[in-house]
Amino acid sequence: MLQELHIKNIALINDVAISLGTGLNVLSGETGAGKSIVVDSVNLILGARADKDLIQSGEQRAFVEAQLELPDAAEDLAEEYGDRTLIISRELRRDGKNVCRINGRLVPLMTLRDVTGRFVTIHGQNQHQEIFDEKNHINILDDYLGKAAAEKKAEVQAVWEAYGKCRRNLETMEMDAAEKARKTDMLRYEIAEIEKAELSVGEDEERERQKKLLENAEELAGQLDRAKHAVQNGGMDSLRTAMKALEAVAAFDEKYAAASEEMNDLYYRAEELSYEVAALAEGVVFDPAKLEENEGRLAEIWGLKRKYGATIEEILAFAEQAREELDALERLDERNDELQRELIRLEQELAERCGELSNLRKKGAQELEKEIVSQLSDLGMEDALFSAGFAKKGFSANGTDDVEFYISLNKGEPQKPLSKVVSGGEASRIMLALKNIEAIKGSADTVIFDEIDAGISGRMALVVARKMAAISKDRQVICVTHLPQIAAMGDSNYYISKAVTGE
Repeated sequence: MLQELHIKNIALINDVAISLGTGLNVLSGETGAGKSIVVDSVNLILGARADKDLIQSGEQRAFVEAQLELPDAAEDLAEEYGDRTLIISRELRRDGKNVCRINGRLVPLMTLRDVTGRFVTIHGQNQHQEIFDEKNHINILDDYLGKAAAEKKAEVQAVWEAYGKCRRNLETMEMDAAEKARKTDMLRYEIAEIEKAELSVGEDEERERQKKLLENAEELAGQLDRAKHAVQNGGMDSLRTAMKALEAVAAFDEKYAAASEEMNDLYYRAEELSYEVAALAEGVVFDPAKLEENEGRLAEIWGLKRKYGATIEEILAFAEQAREELDALERLDERNDELQRELIRLEQELAERCGELSNLRKKGAQELEKEIVSQLSDLGMEDALFSAGFAKKGFSANGTDDVEFYISLNKGEPQKPLSKVVSGGEASRIMLALKNIEAIKGSADTVIFDEIDAGISGRMALVVARKMAAISKDRQVICVTHLPQIAAMGDSNYYISKAVTGE
């Protein structure tokens, strides 16, 4: 139940707090006084789109806060937010930002919408126009059926999407013979070109390294030869002299012995290294033919990279994908047959699911017809007859049904499309009947009617007022009205007025 509403800097409202009671709460006042601003403020708490023009002129921020008492069934929310009382707020800013909180905790707008939408619902003064548009009738019926229709529609949607995907795959495969041959030849050429190259991962890097060695062979040979001669012509003699000298004094002290041992190691390591340098020097040979062959191979690799990928890995991956495409093309007829069989299967399943949804709707429509006739009788339309007509259309995500409501308001008159029969006041009563049924079936603890009584007056106003009072016995009702008959039924009355002070 909505217990408190605090509004600040929304349109004409500077700062006001409203305490709401159980039963029927009536908001009345002159046109333009600000009744709809109160409803707009509740809509913000329900997660409606926020227009920064709602912020009062001259202010940078606006604020709406509501205190909501949770019913016993909402134990999950009470546990999540730590209390059965929720303080829900939404702040609007000129820069377009929104800040939403529940019990002081920042939450996304979607969370705000999900939480408040479970307990509060608003029916605006223009919503009765929905019943004049037959496109909305199927949605009204599905809303009446609730969870059962939602689950069946989800099943239809899933099969419809699979059916559509299968059809698109078939359309993609329907290419003419020339296009298929051209694509096949191209793939075979690309695969053959890559396979002929016999690439191996890392080969390009190794080839680049070899290229540098071959291009600089003369320089490398010269430097290695100089190193070999430097070691062999004097370097080893000097090390040998030092080694013999240290060996002569090694017996006098451990320090000399250690130095002698290290010099021995150094001498023999230098000797090994001299052999290695000599071998390296002898191994460097300038080979123009080998350099030419290496550059040719690199040119071949770079040519493939320009066509098929920046690395050898990407080239090989391209070849694998091309093989898969070629295989798919070569098996096109086989795949086409598979898809045709799958399409037939999905079409049969879709027909079955749509049939189940249609049967559910038709059965639910009979119940809805009885309930609306009963509600209309309570609202002064005792002779009214109401029915939902069904027509079949092609497959869609919403099934195969077209639904249109028909009504007869007087005895002896045939039922006609609802949009061609009713007046504004009658439309309001039909919508009230629908909303009353929705309120009975739904979980909302607070139902708000924003001038849903438009076009009603006289004796009918009293009938509508009694219906509002009856609805309020089971849940909190907040009603914006101009009718004194409804105000007279109110458990709590709120008079909305505006005044000018200074500027």
